[in-house]
Amino acid sequence: MLKTEARCCQGKYLYLPTDVRTETELEDFLNCRVSILATPGIGATFIDYLVTAKENDRNIFLPCKNQEMERFIYLLDGEAELLVAETKMELTKDGYVYIPPGIEMNLCRKGSKSLIFYYMIRRYRENGNGEMPELIWGNRSQIRQEHVNGEHSQKTGKLLPEKAVFDLSANILSFEPGVGFKQMESHVQEHGIYVLEGEACFYLDQEWISVEKGDYLWLGPYVPHCCYGTGTSEFSYLLVKDDHRNYQEFL
Repeated sequence: MLKTEARCCQGKYLYLPTDVRTETELEDFLNCRVSILATPGIGATFIDYLVTAKENDRNIFLPCKNQEMERFIYLLDGEAELLVAETKMELTKDGYVYIPPGIEMNLCRKGSKSLIFYYMIRRYRENGNGEMPELIWGNRSQIRQEHVNGEHSQKTGKLLPEKAVFDLSANILSFEPGVGFKQMESHVQEHGIYVLEGEACFYLDQEWISVEKGDYLWLGPYVPHCCYGTGTSEFSYLLVKDDHRNYQEFL
């Protein structure tokens, strides 16, 4: 009998460990192999991809045909050069970029490999005064992580400014072994989670799931969740979610 550790609960949550994911070649993704992690098919309002550059090709094209889409790129491994509009930036491992809607980009791999987490979501409105979010880039090493509930609690590092004009957020959450959430959480924001290192136990809607480096999770609105670090080293994950959204505008 075949068995899998993957978990799928339509509209609630998705757990995709590394050994169950498949890769495909998509017409619009040039010189890449792509694992599609989360889509509206599971109930998500965004799309998460895991993109691997082909070994013999340097130019990578990550398409965005819809001019209303916001994009967030996190370089999990390798080096790359990114040209966004007229801005050129060098990305190394743990480098990231937020790209506002309507801006073209071109990514060129530098070195033998590149592994990219690619998040896309439709921007739902403009700021009341017409303000739009700016292009943001940096590296995890430049981000200060702070304890959430005092010493020996979880740590959070914010990759994007905490401003209402950004209607998504991207954070790094880290836990020492045995450290976990102070309480169970349940909220409207969806989660796209990629495990960067370590091991942990995640609680998802009345089920405990063990996760490790390279695993992916999607959490739908209001799904109860928490986690705590296990193993012998720090557990951390990249969290990208819809945020700062006034849901009156959906009525």
